[in-house]
Amino acid sequence: MLAIQNKQSITVARAMIRLMWDIKNKRPVLFLEDFYPDSISNQFRIVLIKFATRRAEQLGIHLLSKEGNPESIAYENPISSLGSNAPFVYVDALHEIQTEGKFDIPNSQILYTPYRKMQDATAEKFKITTYEPANFEEEEKKVISKSSNANF
Repeated sequence: MLAIQNKQSITVARAMIRLMWDIKNKRPVLFLEDFYPDSISNQFRIVLIKFATRRAEQLGIHLLSKEGNPESIAYENPISSLGSNAPFVYVDALHEIQTEGKFDIPNSQILYTPYRKMQDATAEKFKITTYEPANFEEEEKKVISKSSNANF
């Protein structure tokens, strides 16, 4: 889980991140679930997406989500969870409980790809401008500072 907490350690924004499997291509992918609450600020969304993107970069795998934007590119395959020790799992993207942690998520969108050629082509095709502050750590501190000072 990715979470933003205020000074009182209360979670004010969160998104689940799952390690999933693309059965067709036989490779792992990361899947970023819905943001909660729905009313979180764009700054919080950006920070959560950045953390998820960094993890995907470190692992060298795709980052996918159900929530896309007009520039998003659809991922070509459904992705699968291969199971869990838990008897049931609530999956935000499917809005339902899945037994034994086995489920498929169809129609996801690519948020990050480790294939540079694809990133460049996508950015050029859709004229994507990525939010990339020169110093992400400083921007991150600003967001965290704002959440600490807010009345939640």
